[in-house]
Amino acid sequence: MPEFILPVRPHYFDVQVGLRRSCFTFHVPKQQVINTDINPSLTQFRVPASDKPEIRQQLSVLGIDAFRIYGDLEHLSETLVNAYGA
Repeated sequence: MPEFILPVRPHYFDVQVGLRRSCFTFHVPKQQVINTDINPSLTQFRVPASDKPEIRQQLSVLGIDAFRIYGDLEHLSETLVNAYGA
């Protein structure tokens, strides 16, 4: 077994995995976490709560919404309510 964390890009056999363009990591017993000590290229972004509505609006203009990410009826209805109101 390797002694380091392995990135894994799956085959898009599942609709959700394909919609999200998912990638995963395989964590080995000797290395449970990824942090900047192990990988200095990691970056963390903190988004203030007050900025989130504007960011959501900008993403919506770009065609990125909950339905595009999750692709199910629940998120379709959420997207429609957000776009057109209840």
